[in-house]
Amino acid sequence: MKICYDISYSFIICVIVGFVSCTDGTYQTGPSVKSPVEITKEQSDTVKASSEQLSSDRSEPNKPDTSSTLKHKKPLKLILTNLTSENAPIVVSVYSRNNTFLDRSNKLDEYVLHPHGTTHESIISDLAYGEIALTLFQDFNGNGKFDMNTIGLPKEDYAFSNNVRPKLGAPDYNECKFSYSERTNVITIKMISK
Repeated sequence: MKICYDISYSFIICVIVGFVSCTDGTYQTGPSVKSPVEITKEQSDTVKASSEQLSSDRSEPNKPDTSSTLKHKKPLKLILTNLTSENAPIVVSVYSRNNTFLDRSNKLDEYVLHPHGTTHESIISDLAYGEIALTLFQDFNGNGKFDMNTIGLPKEDYAFSNNVRPKLGAPDYNECKFSYSERTNVITIKMISK
């Protein structure tokens, strides 16, 4: 089980026709979906993953061995802005180059965040350093899916890492990727309203 710590507010994925490929776009609770734990800003500096969590990470497919890299690294801090709903959950999917970008059945990890306002900050402490891309959506109706209308336009707010704004179709991995490292560990993402 992975850990994502919520500090205060919210975020999501999927956009235009074909955005959720090979899946029905649902998210589920279980071992591959992280439920955040509410913490204060003071507590966020002392967050550490337990050895029990590290051993479970290694048994999951598409996961790097994180046991040595998590001990002395800075967690990824996500700052989400422009949230329409102050309390609808935000689903964050994480992809590496080894995953099929935008296919939620082939992702590196997924987190469900619970905002408390129009801005949200979360700490993800269990990702290894490396190149990754994020997709986000805010699940307004709580159905676990990124909802689109009949012509394939989003009915829920969404976002991508690097604040990529899709033009005529979904972005690709190369547009959204960034290098998560000791020097790059705070990411600000502005949600795109429906």
